[in-house]
Amino acid sequence: MAEYENERPKDLPPLGDSINPKALDTAFESADGSAGKAGCITFSYYGYTVLVQSTGQILIRKS
Repeated sequence: MAEYENERPKDLPPLGDSINPKALDTAFESADGSAGKAGCITFSYYGYTVLVQSTGQILIRKS
């Protein structure tokens, strides 16, 4: 977001104010260590809609 907004990352609000980063890291993991779950998570951050896919792809769109 900082790059898109031409700002320094430390000048943006903490990501944790919009989503729990730890939960995001573990959202697609399986309990038994096998292949992860498929899916996506969408949240808003700093005027953007962020979609994180289980494949690791991240899509960002200005809200």
